[in-house]
Amino acid sequence: MFNTLRYFDAVEKAIANCSDWVVTSGPVLSTPFDKEIFWRFEVSFPSGQRLIASESHHWDEKDQHYRKIKYRFMSGKGELIFQVDTHQTAIPFEDCPHLHIGPIEDHIVLDGDPRLRGYSLRDFDFLKMWKLVQDYLEDERLPWQ
Repeated sequence: MFNTLRYFDAVEKAIANCSDWVVTSGPVLSTPFDKEIFWRFEVSFPSGQRLIASESHHWDEKDQHYRKIKYRFMSGKGELIFQVDTHQTAIPFEDCPHLHIGPIEDHIVLDGDPRLRGYSLRDFDFLKMWKLVQDYLEDERLPWQ
């Protein structure tokens, strides 16, 4: 079961761990922890890259958990490096988002695609995105490259 408070706390801690070397705005939580949550986060790295992240979570009348995510990582020139999202569609929490590989945004890769080289989008969340971004900043490589 998804624990909203624990997840959001982990996100805040991951961001706080790098606050001395990145410029951030957020995360900003804009709805209360009841049946709907929305938050947005933006970070600029010293090397020029930017990450814009947003998530929304809601629970229907049967307590089924749905989410929308959009994590966009860009170069200093604003060109897409990669993006993981649900195309602004609320999907069941256990469903996979998809990947856009930059710089062409319509290059969409679904979970299980051989181009991912074994990397899975299953259970993808901000913490996994944050790890991918950190790895990219260290050696400019991604698991699917």
